[in-house]
Amino acid sequence: IERNSMRRKVFSVETITAYLIALTSIIFLVVFILQSSNVKSIYGKSLRSDMYDLNSAIDAVKNAIQTDDINGLILSSTKLGSCKLAGEIHPSIKKHQEKCMNLLTEYLIAYNDSAYSQDALKLLQDDLNVNVANLEKLVSHTISSLADMNTKKMDRSYYKSMSSTSKIYKELTILDNHL
Repeated sequence: IERNSMRRKVFSVETITAYLIALTSIIFLVVFILQSSNVKSIYGKSLRSDMYDLNSAIDAVKNAIQTDDINGLILSSTKLGSCKLAGEIHPSIKKHQEKCMNLLTEYLIAYNDSAYSQDALKLLQDDLNVNVANLEKLVSHTISSLADMNTKKMDRSYYKSMSSTSKIYKELTILDNHL
């Protein structure tokens, strides 16, 4: 009788398999969560970097317009066009960025074509100034709203800002409607 009571409890093969599957699932879940967090930080860093590049390109365009520097306009228009990721944050940023690029192209063509009068160039320059100012408002609002001392947190904020349910996305929509 004592012999039977001393017998060890043996787990069945099915129980061991179920535990191993559960443990493997937990490991995959943890890896997935860590990986998605890294993706948010990496993509968010690219978005943040592109947004700051777009901000400096806007400043370069404004300075080139004020000083009537055609070479500066060409260089800054190239820089403005290379900031593609910044337009992914909100459609309004992309829309104004493309509009600026189109106006810059029209202005540069008109500047080199003697068929355009100074008044026509002035009208194109005024349109360009208005659109650059609108783009600057959207970009500066985004940068100031998402600024944080913790860069990892800021990168994640930039990543999350692309969601139409985020606060900054809604703010940018309202701001664009008032421009």
